[in-house]
Amino acid sequence: MTRTVPARRRGVNLREPVSLALYGERRLEDESPEPGRRGEKVLRTLERSEAGGRRGRRREEVLRTAARIFSEMGYRGATLEDIAGALNVTQPALYYYARSKEELLAECGQFALTIIRKAFEEAEHEPSGLAQLTAFYRRWAEIICDDFGRCFALTDVRDLSEERAEGWHREQKTLNRAVEAMILRGMADGSIAEHDPGNLRRILFSAFNSVPRWYRPSGGATPVQIADELLTVFIEGLKPRRD
Repeated sequence: MTRTVPARRRGVNLREPVSLALYGERRLEDESPEPGRRGEKVLRTLERSEAGGRRGRRREEVLRTAARIFSEMGYRGATLEDIAGALNVTQPALYYYARSKEELLAECGQFALTIIRKAFEEAEHEPSGLAQLTAFYRRWAEIICDDFGRCFALTDVRDLSEERAEGWHREQKTLNRAVEAMILRGMADGSIAEHDPGNLRRILFSAFNSVPRWYRPSGGATPVQIADELLTVFIEGLKPRRD
């Protein structure tokens, strides 16, 4: 009797590593009357998955290089020719990843935002508003000293088209609201003294966002160590006074 393979076993998600366990515990040749073809199909699937992994790594390499060039030269000063030269490829080859310099910058921004959102999610597990703020800014220092975060923090939105600038502003506003929510939470739980959340958020970002302009890995201190020094100064001022 012919068995029907469930749809969930027929499909293979090429975005995830392919495991032979996907096909169940039975031997692969038992699933088909033509074991040779079944084996060839699995091999082609594995080859496509491996190729997809290489493309993903290459895409990240291209975007990371673009982010570094944008940070070093400024968005206005950098050209696709500069990025292509750093990657040792022709300029037309970059169009496989983005249709324009601005779209390439937007892709770098999305990569950074994925990392930033995760930083917020991790900070939310801390028990108090002050602890959340501390955890986030320690991670923020690491992010903005890396290629994607540095590009996000240093981009001058005035150099972008109106549409792109609006999108960049929206993401920055979301980021600002999330930080202010931590500050308000700290005021509510007593871990942060009463302050204007907006002003405090501006001061913190102004201090931290200057770090990637002068930070050098060879300088000795890590981004987290720099964050701890800045936070020590701020936290002493943020703590409620015990009279």
